[in-house]
Amino acid sequence: MADRVSPVYSSVLIASSAFTGEVAFEIPSGVTCIVRDMDAVQKGPGLGATVWAYDTTGVQFWASTLPSFVDLLYWVSWRGRQVIPGPGFFYMSTTADMDIRASGYLLQGTI
Repeated sequence: MADRVSPVYSSVLIASSAFTGEVAFEIPSGVTCIVRDMDAVQKGPGLGATVWAYDTTGVQFWASTLPSFVDLLYWVSWRGRQVIPGPGFFYMSTTADMDIRASGYLLQGTI
């Protein structure tokens, strides 16, 4: 039996450890990005940092402010679908060191 190659339906869009600031995923012309999942972890104790996501035009589609905590870490997540046509960008920003990760998929063609 021949080896089968399964199509990849999801890819890592953004992944960074102990990140503070703004990170961008560039969406080329002729491609549509579908953001599906985002996660952020702040290692503690923490003072209530904020994480948010937005598109090329600055439209925010997710934000979370973590409470102050004394545990070892605090995790927030988002599950959904946001469509961002290229050319453009998908951004994630944080106000304190966080491990952040976003996944989704890229479709050929624009909307």
